[in-house]
Order: sequence, then C-alpha cells, then structure tokens
Amino acid sequence: MGQAGAPGKVVQAERFEVVDKDGKPRASLGMAPSGCPALFILDKDSRIRAALAVDPGGSPALLLFDKDGRTNRAGVVVDPSGSPAFLLQDTKRQVRAGMLLGPDGSVSLGLFDKDAKGRAGLGVRPDGSPELKLCDAAEKYRATVTLAPDGSPVLGLRDGDGKVRAVMAVGPDGSPEVTLRDKDGKDLFRAPAK
Repeated sequence: MGQAGAPGKVVQAERFEVVDKDGKPRASLGMAPSGCPALFILDKDSRIRAALAVDPGGSPALLLFDKDGRTNRAGVVVDPSGSPAFLLQDTKRQVRAGMLLGPDGSVSLGLFDKDAKGRAGLGVRPDGSPELKLCDAAEKYRATVTLAPDGSPVLGLRDGDGKVRAVMAVGPDGSPEVTLRDKDGKDLFRAPAK
C-alpha cells in the first residue's frame, strides 16, 4: 500500500484470488486456459458461476454457469464487428435461443431445437419492418410473416424446396390479395385477378 500522496504501485501476478473467511476461493482474476484474461466468480463450494473474459480476438464475454460450475448456460458477447449477442444454452451446451443486434441496426431473435437447428426467427430489419420466419427440421424457411415499412402484412408459405407456393397480403389501401403457385412458380390462382 502506498502512502498518502505517493504515486500508485503496480502489483503483478499470474492470478489473484479473493477468499471468504474460511479461506475458500470466491473469485479469481487471472489467465484462463485459453490464454485470455478472465475474472471468475465462484459459489460457496468454489464452483464457477460467472466469468468475465476477453477472447483472443479481443471480444468481451460475460458467461453464466449452471450449479455444477462446468456448464455455460447463458452468455453476453460482443463480436469483432461490435455487435452484441445474448445466448441461452441447454444442459448439453447446445444454443437454444439467441438475440443479436446487427451492425446495420437490425435485431433478431433465433430459437433452436434440441439439435441446435434454427426453427424460428423474429427480427426487425434496419428499415423498421418486422419479420417472423418458421423453419422445418432441415432449417429451410417454410412460412414467413412480414410487415412492409408502410405496415402492409404479407404471409408467405414455401414448399420443402424453398419455393413460394402461397402468398396472402393486404395492401396499404386495405385491399387483400391471394396467390397460389405450382412447383414451377406459375400462378394457379390469384385473387383479385390481374
């Protein structure tokens, strides 16, 4: 400890530990096994419950662990482009939900199945228009609901090959439109007829 008015001192070490009154580690500041600086917060049984780290590429992350202290269940990261993301993982460390704010101002929420395949997405584009996408087990878009910037809703349904087969829309003037297409994209039905 320096004297009052004296310049600050630098203390260097590979790791610092904060211990409780019984001498059990409760926090650790040092280098993670990956070689990156990290702050670990431990529970009363010295299991990791939270970590604040910077990865080799310089991206920061806050990770929250399950009661076993080994399984990361939630995290907030900022990727190299500066985009923040929030991730939720199951007990098998599969991402099940994620939210991302893109560098273009778009925001998206993705929901994943037990095999970490994207099944649903909700987003707001840079122009402010929202979109909902539903995917099949092969992660192909099968249904989309969008609102154009003018507020006009559009429902699109696709086949297993990703081809649009049905569209329902309401124009800005309130007029509805329905289109059904065959597998080659040719109109089978359109109302009102054009």
